[in-house]
Amino acid sequence: MHFFLAKLKQNKMVCKNLVIYIIIGAVVIGLFTVGLLIRGINPETENPDVEEVEEEAIIHEGEEVILYLFWGEGCPYCEKAKTFLAEIKESFPSLTIKDYEVYYNSENRDLFVEMAKSYGIDNPQGVPMIFINDQYFIGFAEDPIGLQIVDTINGCLTITCLDPATRLID
Repeated sequence: MHFFLAKLKQNKMVCKNLVIYIIIGAVVIGLFTVGLLIRGINPETENPDVEEVEEEAIIHEGEEVILYLFWGEGCPYCEKAKTFLAEIKESFPSLTIKDYEVYYNSENRDLFVEMAKSYGIDNPQGVPMIFINDQYFIGFAEDPIGLQIVDTINGCLTITCLDPATRLID
């Protein structure tokens, strides 16, 4: 009898895990579909032509895309962000990265606080913090933050994006 109860309990756990995996899968598929729809691609009727996407991406190719990176000396996530941005810079020649060390440079720290306030962050605590167009990212991991940064840069190549410094109050 004890063996039967143990197997029943184990089967309940397997069923519970299966339900969780199904829900996660549905969420991932939903997010992917929403991402396509945001980009104007209907996954049921459209299969984007690579040439069309490339043509769309070069509309604002010559325009500068400005990204601000605030980082701290000795911060391991900051180093990962700096390395990642240096690597993607090769793929985006119009990307300008303005980076500021904030642990030991008070002028940079003041700019960091002012920039954060312009984005509605009253008391910025964490680095790295990255600002591009109307978005900001706190911390760093290649997935999801790095991917989101690349998506934002790609978006800035199809529409004109503002330099985050334009948000600063004189």
